[in-house]
Amino acid sequence: MGAWQPLPDDLPPEVRHFVEQLRLLKDRTGLSLVALGARTAYSKSSWQRYLNATQPPPRQAVTALCRVAGLEAEETERFGVRWELAVRAWPRQPAPAPAPGEVRPLLPSRREARPQRPPR
Repeated sequence: MGAWQPLPDDLPPEVRHFVEQLRLLKDRTGLSLVALGARTAYSKSSWQRYLNATQPPPRQAVTALCRVAGLEAEETERFGVRWELAVRAWPRQPAPAPAPGEVRPLLPSRREARPQRPPR
């Protein structure tokens, strides 16, 4: 179960610790990623992204893993705190560059900026 790919060297310590703990918890279940996906609302590929630190998991995914692993409420809450710290420190992906010839407005259009009137 513990044959994980190495985490990126430049991960913030909060993210590294969280993902390492998440991996240990997943291994503790004895489930494959496919089986974990079947027991949670998250696919195998989503779990791969979360457990390889390429994308932060939603808090609900962490809670679902804790449930599947049979953690008590106190331990689940500790994972929630680790999740909060990790998500704050998680590296942000830069916005993709516009395609050649694509122009992105810097400001919203007048229509978008105009307050919406409530329906009558």
